[in-house]
Amino acid sequence: MTYRIEPEEIQSVLAKSVHFPKRLLSVDHTIRSLRRTIRAEIYGHMQPWALLLDESVRFFVNFERLQRTRQFTKVTSTFAMQIGRLRSLVLSIRELVYLGQESPGHALARVFLDDLELAAVMIDDPDFALQYMNEHEAHDEQAFWKQNIGYGRIYPRYYNFLVRAGWTTRAAARQIRIHRATKNVLSGHVHPSPATTFRGLASRSWTHPGLIAIDTLGHTSRHMPGLCIFVAGETRYFGAAVVNLFLKDEPPLALRDYKRKGVVSHVVASTMILQELMDKHATNMELERKRRSRRKR
Repeated sequence: MTYRIEPEEIQSVLAKSVHFPKRLLSVDHTIRSLRRTIRAEIYGHMQPWALLLDESVRFFVNFERLQRTRQFTKVTSTFAMQIGRLRSLVLSIRELVYLGQESPGHALARVFLDDLELAAVMIDDPDFALQYMNEHEAHDEQAFWKQNIGYGRIYPRYYNFLVRAGWTTRAAARQIRIHRATKNVLSGHVHPSPATTFRGLASRSWTHPGLIAIDTLGHTSRHMPGLCIFVAGETRYFGAAVVNLFLKDEPPLALRDYKRKGVVSHVVASTMILQELMDKHATNMELERKRRSRRKR
């Protein structure tokens, strides 16, 4: 029999004092109601951004499935685990978007960016993947992180990945500058900051431009589209790099020996969809974002 705590136990606690409420808030009902409200707001006012976020989810779901079509080695199994983590992160970000939880979504986006760089380096350097998942008792995980990942030490390795995938040295350097700046902004959602604390009380509305949403469990804030387009953009660049490397005569070890070509086609399709839709619609989407961000006169 599965271990359970029955509702009667809660009622017995409430019965101990006349000052306790007779009925408690239904968390399940409250979340279902919130999800319906946010979904309607997204479909009515934020559909393009949500669609691109969904394509990012689709890419990582399919890319994770692709990892399971081959026999695992130490390197490929580590890479598969990392892709599974990225899939989990984009799914979670999507759920937070559809619950109107903007700041937690941005906090996960900060983690997503770190893990995306880590996956990229695993593609470029199989030895790094082996060292990262080193199970030897003498292996110091914290020391490895400080020496090879943290404090910007991963950037030279990430730069090598971008150049190997076809980026110019100038474009690769620019992308790293963007990552540095983005992480600084997103860190305010991971660690306490005045701006993110304020958003716990109120958020600038996307559905009602110029107004502030107060006393809501969740809301489609004006920062929500930027979160969606950020995740979609990073997925697009990562996917394009993966496809470029996969199509080489000698792909990196982490991208070899896939068995099910149909799954490969799904991965390539998601990459192309993101690339073409963002190229076609990015300018108009940005103009719409700026228009809605202006305060009403």
